[in-house]
Amino acid sequence: MQGTSADDFFQTDRDLAIAAERARKQQRIAAQQQPLLLADRARAPLASFNIKSKPLCWAFVRGTFRAVIGEFKPLVPKSGKSLQLFRGHSGPVTCIEIQYDHSSSTGETPRCVFTGSWDKTVKKFDFETGAELATFKAHSDFIKSIVLMPASAFPDAANLTVPVLVSASSDSTIRVWTTAESSSTPLKTWKSHTRPVESLAVYTDSITSELTLCSASSDTTIRKWDVGSGTVTSTFNGHLTSVNGIKIHESIDDGELTLWSFSADKTAKRWDLEVSELCGV
Repeated sequence: MQGTSADDFFQTDRDLAIAAERARKQQRIAAQQQPLLLADRARAPLASFNIKSKPLCWAFVRGTFRAVIGEFKPLVPKSGKSLQLFRGHSGPVTCIEIQYDHSSSTGETPRCVFTGSWDKTVKKFDFETGAELATFKAHSDFIKSIVLMPASAFPDAANLTVPVLVSASSDSTIRVWTTAESSSTPLKTWKSHTRPVESLAVYTDSITSELTLCSASSDTTIRKWDVGSGTVTSTFNGHLTSVNGIKIHESIDDGELTLWSFSADKTAKRWDLEVSELCGV
């Protein structure tokens, strides 16, 4: 039987029952403290970081990104309050990296924020003020992933006092930058992939004790790089189509490192980094 509310006119009993069940479901979700809906609709996934025991979430929204901090249960903010707006890109922001200052007294303190965008640039912002500090522009297509590495990992940049930025792009290249100031001339440009480079990951090699870079591409492969020479030392083959992302995982039991990848072929795979072979799907 239909109700007397004007909202119920021209609705069947089944429609009303479905609407009532949806309302009850929303109440149950709210009671479980699910993630808050922020004021702006995010156009890219959230990335989270722990800063002094408080998780920091970054929401990428229409070419800008916002820092949101709060009490999490376990990673759900109570307030969803936007602390700061960083603006500068002319296209959607796709990736983010945080530069920290290390101190024995204060621990890790965030200093700068680096972001990559569809506008083909990487930008550097002051963490506290949100001021744009530098722009790095040489890619000819979207920026898909960025990572920071110590300058000591690169023999010809070891004298730098700032970290080195590595960017991956849909133009199928990987570029290496000094982060001191704006530049349109990267320190290095590496090209081995034949299609867009989707994701980057860095780890310390257990044999050489050197930092090693891995890259994933829509050409179906993952490649491991010697950052000193800029050469590919291994290629991981196994996915049938685009590799969308990679992550390095360290075992809690023995500290062994493995590489995880996920792909548009509907699979996730686990790889042995030492022999570049598949060890799980």
